[in-house]
Amino acid sequence: MSTLQIRNEVERLKAKLAGSSYDLSWEARELLRMYAEGLTGWQRGKHKRHWRINFREALNAFGREFASSKGPGPKTLYWLMFMTRFRARGGADSEKSRQDTFKFWLLSRRVAPKQVEDLLLEGEDEGEGKDFIILLDETWKKILEAEQRC
Repeated sequence: MSTLQIRNEVERLKAKLAGSSYDLSWEARELLRMYAEGLTGWQRGKHKRHWRINFREALNAFGREFASSKGPGPKTLYWLMFMTRFRARGGADSEKSRQDTFKFWLLSRRVAPKQVEDLLLEGEDEGEGKDFIILLDETWKKILEAEQRC
């Protein structure tokens, strides 16, 4: 292959990848990746697929919703959170699963703040939901301050 052919091939692949990603933020991509890994952990037997296949399907299924001005809906976020719990090797009740779930909520707060509030503040545990939202916001503030110092 000549250098020109290689450049054309690289440009073609870049265009293909950019077209399928809907210009999502890194937070949205990470949420979809966590969902894809969780879905792979949940699948069994002949139905189990590699997480990259599930990621590509998640981009097609949820990419437009994440790229829209409204952001993902509460049902989508809840479904993504549910599947994220299966990402950890220790099972849905392991410490790793709790960490993944916190990471999910942290990224979701950045991607879709209104929808996260709707999900966390509905029901009987509204006080705990408010405390959790405050914790998420404080964590983002610490992350951004540390990033600025570097």
